Amino acid sequence: MNKNSITYKETGETYRGQRVGYHGSPRPRNFALVPKNDIKDINKRYYQAAGKYYKTNFTIGFEIEKINLPRFKEYAIFKGYESDSSLNGRNTGEAITNILPLVPKGHLRNQMFELMYQAERVLNSEVNRSCGGHITICAAGLDSDQLTAKLRNYSGLIYALYRGRLRNGYCSSNIRMENQSSRGVITLKGGGCVEFRLPSGVPSVTALIRRYEIFFELMDFAVNRNRVNFNKFLDKCAPILLRMYDYNSERVELILGLAKDFQHYINTGRIRESIREFMPNYALRD
Repeated sequence: MNKNSITYKETGETYRGQRVGYHGSPRPRNFALVPKNDIKDINKRYYQAAGKYYKTNFTIGFEIEKINLPRFKEYAIFKGYESDSSLNGRNTGEAITNILPLVPKGHLRNQMFELMYQAERVLNSEVNRSCGGHITICAAGLDSDQLTAKLRNYSGLIYALYRGRLRNGYCSSNIRMENQSSRGVITLKGGGCVEFRLPSGVPSVTALIRRYEIFFELMDFAVNRNRVNFNKFLDKCAPILLRMYDYNSERVELILGLAKDFQHYINTGRIRESIREFMPNYALRD
């Protein structure tokens, strides 16, 4: 690690460029530990001292399922590749990222986006409706139960964005985020992390960048601004959604409206008509 700035490079370890069995990929590298120079342009609330270096308070990791992965090779952003039982085919599988710092605009975020672009052959490869895009997030000082309780107050937007997967058996349980479930909308993981299982497959570099931006706002509001109301959160995310949907304002307004109705359901258990068609059968019977 350079004392002034970090450069993220491939390790040269052969097994990081090979597809292995489910849960058989190498341990992730932790990219959230950095020199001072890499976080000097962001607010101190987003990092803390860690010996002679600094670590970001938020981290994120992505699982990127694909139906036709290009030739397997190591990219700095990925810890490795795994096969997945929900995908059938010679070149199917998932690329799993290392532990990435989740930070606001600045030098370190730009470095993460550059890593994404370096892996565009993978990120821009094919997906279908069977592909998922699980996202794991952690916050320093919080265990997974505490983090879930905070995330619950703002997760209606995530439901609205990926509403088509709420009936998927792999991620349909625990829809109000009230308990732990291995096949639910979320899964509580070790090390204080929470995995969102709801997101769909990642179709492109740009899509992954937008997810990074949205999940930073989700974490920032949940952890640092938890008393701020849900509408303020949506206002903050609206410009990201406009970029996500190529400035189609009607589509963004639809997403924002659905987000409010999903959040109402998470909070109260009451289903408004606008979201009924997306709800799993067990929720409709409650």
